[in-house]
Amino acid sequence: DSNEVCLRVTDVPSTTSVRSCHQASDCSVWEYCDNASATCALRSKTCADATCSGHGPCVWSDVNTKQTVQTCNVLDSNCVAECACSAGYGGASCASSLETLESQRATRAQFLAGLGAVTLNDDISAENVAVWSVSLEALSQDPNELPESSLGTVTTLAQSILSSAGNTADLSYQATIGVLSAVDAASRVTHTSNATHGNNTAVLETLTLYGDLIGTQLAPAQDGVELVYDNFRLTAAKQSGNTNFSLSVPQTVLEKAYGSAASVVTIASSTNESDAEGDEVAVSVISTAISSYGALG
Repeated sequence: DSNEVCLRVTDVPSTTSVRSCHQASDCSVWEYCDNASATCALRSKTCADATCSGHGPCVWSDVNTKQTVQTCNVLDSNCVAECACSAGYGGASCASSLETLESQRATRAQFLAGLGAVTLNDDISAENVAVWSVSLEALSQDPNELPESSLGTVTTLAQSILSSAGNTADLSYQATIGVLSAVDAASRVTHTSNATHGNNTAVLETLTLYGDLIGTQLAPAQDGVELVYDNFRLTAAKQSGNTNFSLSVPQTVLEKAYGSAASVVTIASSTNESDAEGDEVAVSVISTAISSYGALG
């Protein structure tokens, strides 16, 4: 993340050990020398704007529950540092007044409606579908400017684009990957609002469509596709029906380097060899945080 210290993966230990120190240079880049104990201690995550524009504190929260936590070190992938804006301010760094944000959200809603009209009126072609995906990604890039009332528009557009992609020859799933960034932004808004069950369901349906699109383009035993975003993770693969195989929930580079355990889903082969012979099974696994359900989580 942009507000986290950049580390060389080869430098990240699979386990931590207590080391003594007398000065900062005795410790690793992700540590500091704690003078009280004379040992190296893990640094805490900080907000991109440490002062939050003077309009609120920087707080740590759990990525799953979004509840405030008391500690959050740089090697912990289960927490984030975020600005908690004071009344009347908003945005990632609390730099914008609510009046400014409301104006930006209204403009964003108009642009999204315009894109919806374009997707309805333009011809469905590989070029157009790719452009729609890029446009949706651009219009949704800042979750703070997405009005809650437009969450349905974002997921509806994403599903429409993916459906068109599925019916368009010679269009790689990679050409529509922009819809995932848009869905990620919509999920972020869901986390911080009084979301309805419908919002979360629409997100899951969209991710399922993308997983299905990947599945149609993979060959059996081809390396699967793993995608990690802030608010969800998706992996897709295809195998022959008479072969057992497992899929792991994708991990961040840091989680892999630190030796974190991954959740695994095992798909059993068909018990009837004649039925399974020649069959292909495409499977996608989607993981979302508890906070994806907003107020319901």
